[in-house]
Amino acid sequence: MDFITNRIKYLYILLLLILGLVCGLFISDIPYLTFKRELSLGEIANFTLTLFIAIYIPFFLNKKINNKRIEKDILIQACDKINNELSELQKLIEPFYVSQKAITKDLSTIILLRTRRISNMLDRLINNTTQYKNNKAVKDITDTLVKNQTSYWSDLTLNVKDRRSKITQEVYLRTENNFKEYEGNISKLIMHINGA
Repeated sequence: MDFITNRIKYLYILLLLILGLVCGLFISDIPYLTFKRELSLGEIANFTLTLFIAIYIPFFLNKKINNKRIEKDILIQACDKINNELSELQKLIEPFYVSQKAITKDLSTIILLRTRRISNMLDRLINNTTQYKNNKAVKDITDTLVKNQTSYWSDLTLNVKDRRSKITQEVYLRTENNFKEYEGNISKLIMHINGA
């Protein structure tokens, strides 16, 4: 079977070659087409520039643009992961505020671990945004995110470390406001990364 398909390919190539030769012979006999045998320096420069652009755009410029897009997508995914982790932590805390039940030791450990994970994720995100440090808006947002994380961390962990603690309305409202501000700043960071 492969032998037959290979023969068909070779016959197809041979047919195209013969067709090209016949077309070339036919065109050379048409008196309406004349070709000059002289070239000017401008035509050579034009041809060279066109060839350079034709090679540069698909091979180098597109690769550079694609690499930049990949970097941006990775940073945006990191932002989305932080947002998801924040949402999950808020969902974990909310029932204990509503029911006013005491937080168990296991739950306090989970809350501490999740806030530490969010903090580590934010540190990695900020370290990966170093190429945007010249962008004042990105720098301001990352500084604000560090402040958001610090206040979020302190509100949750100081309250949870107490034995048999409850989430009071004041603590819940502070964490909810921090959460909203945190989420809003991450959305701003995504927009600025996309725009850079």
